[in-house]
Amino acid sequence: MRYIHAKPFSPDEVEDYRKIVFSNLVTGMRAIIDTMDELGMAVQPNSRKYIAFVDNEPSLSTGEDFPKKYLEALRVLWADKGVQECYAKRNEYALQENLPFFFAKLDEVFAPGWQPGHEDILRVRSKTTGITETKFQIKGDVTFRLFDVGGQRSERRKWLSVFSETNAVVFITALSDYSSGIVEDLSSNGMVESLVLFESIVNSQWFVKTAIILFLNKADVLAEQIKDPNQQVKPYFQDFPGKPGSYNDALEFFKQKHLSLVRGRDAPYLHVTTAINKDNMVVVMSAVTDSIVRDQLRSMAII
Repeated sequence: MRYIHAKPFSPDEVEDYRKIVFSNLVTGMRAIIDTMDELGMAVQPNSRKYIAFVDNEPSLSTGEDFPKKYLEALRVLWADKGVQECYAKRNEYALQENLPFFFAKLDEVFAPGWQPGHEDILRVRSKTTGITETKFQIKGDVTFRLFDVGGQRSERRKWLSVFSETNAVVFITALSDYSSGIVEDLSSNGMVESLVLFESIVNSQWFVKTAIILFLNKADVLAEQIKDPNQQVKPYFQDFPGKPGSYNDALEFFKQKHLSLVRGRDAPYLHVTTAINKDNMVVVMSAVTDSIVRDQLRSMAII
């Protein structure tokens, strides 16, 4: 949202994201190694000495470059055959999707003075805790206050404090989650978890007069994922009637899965999105803005 509306990140925020990139690399690799242990897999003998580097994540001071000793360790581990075989199972073990992006530019991010750009910040993964607010000036004199709330189970109890004056709720489902577990409970399906939460929100007494906007996000990931014979929809959703490998069939199926849960209210505004595609999000957010403004005018009996 800030990228779309040209609201730049402060130097302190950029620095925070830079540190999170390092954390994503180290903790992401640690998660892979832990998963390999669970599966009885092992790294190659020449890679073993580097595992100790990801056992503990060092804290970085402001402006401190990433420790050079981690560059070789992470490069060797990422290239390891066992690591790649394990990462291929990432959907089953809730491993980070952003690792290939950052490992592909490992030398760049470890270069002295490196600062993350917009594309890097878009791919950073950081758990949302609590509630954060960002203000935007959109279409002249329309001010939007955007509240980002944590989606993890432990964070949901905090939402009530922002419900009373909410004009719209944007609910985001990751289309790629149909074959994924969730961090809190790997035995749970990510898409099923999202559907259950969506049903509770769209039919909640708190949102009877609130515009509900549904983003089916990561359409680009779904388009690639559905090509994999091992990640078809049918094994996870037995009622899927579409063709194997069909992006359009899968997309329509998940659209209807969400819409069928809506009871006693207007259907939500639904948009298929790719959050890392600025052009796509500009079009989508323009439509979202119009929808929210139109709903507010209708509630005031102006239209």
